[in-house]
Amino acid sequence: MTTSKFFFIQMADPQFGLFSHLSGKNELDIKNLQKRDIFIKKTPKIYDLNNEIQLLRSSIKITNSLNPKFVVICGDMINNLDNEDQISTFSKEISKINNHIKVYYVPGNHDIAYDYKQPTLESIKEYKNIFGKDYYSFVKGRIRFIIINSTIFKSVNTLRSYALEQLSFIEKESNLAKKYNQKIIIFSHHPLFINNINEEDNEWSINKDFRKKILESTMSNGLLANFAGHMHRNNIAFFKDLEIITTGPVGLYHGPYGKGVSGIRKVDINDTTISHSYIEI
Repeated sequence: MTTSKFFFIQMADPQFGLFSHLSGKNELDIKNLQKRDIFIKKTPKIYDLNNEIQLLRSSIKITNSLNPKFVVICGDMINNLDNEDQISTFSKEISKINNHIKVYYVPGNHDIAYDYKQPTLESIKEYKNIFGKDYYSFVKGRIRFIIINSTIFKSVNTLRSYALEQLSFIEKESNLAKKYNQKIIIFSHHPLFINNINEEDNEWSINKDFRKKILESTMSNGLLANFAGHMHRNNIAFFKDLEIITTGPVGLYHGPYGKGVSGIRKVDINDTTISHSYIEI
């Protein structure tokens, strides 16, 4: 069997509009954000998208010079689904990726829900109109890549049937991977877990009950890794042979106490093995 070697670029959280959203906060606001593991500095109010534009342009310049097989953006392309300026500016800037490099979008909570938490049928339709399908798959080499709408697995009070439909899709794709002797990589916005497979529900990872269902249908069929974003910092966790890679943002880095730098991740695929490195921008 011929060995397939290629690499792709993972981006996460360009989040056009976040600098403005988190700027101009007072000391109490900043302390309350720290309780949620969001660490920012006090700044004057920002009203434009210049910071996001410059960071994305730097990311695209590196990406175009590397010439990957494809680019995947793991959610939060924008901060507000109902903000036309954020959408149009992001779309204009991302189009500067070389035309022959395919870009795959993963829905983030800010892209798929008006309140950042609870998607509705209306908000999902709006996302699809802008970015395309909210969950789907594609195959490169011997890897089946499954893109999921992880926000559905965080907030399912009104859309549980939609969550169950997506679980059925994941199981179907997993069975196809086994049938065709492929390995699986899942792209999501929220990581499956942050520290360990049994961690309790939290703000950052997929809820425990859905996490277990996803892993039950994929691990025995060759799940290699889950690449995600959402946390605006880098984090890597393991369970047996499974690696969970949370990648820092293209946009605003708000890791603990300001440590870390915005960036993108280069992921090398050698047949059915992976290696990766974070490229600071």
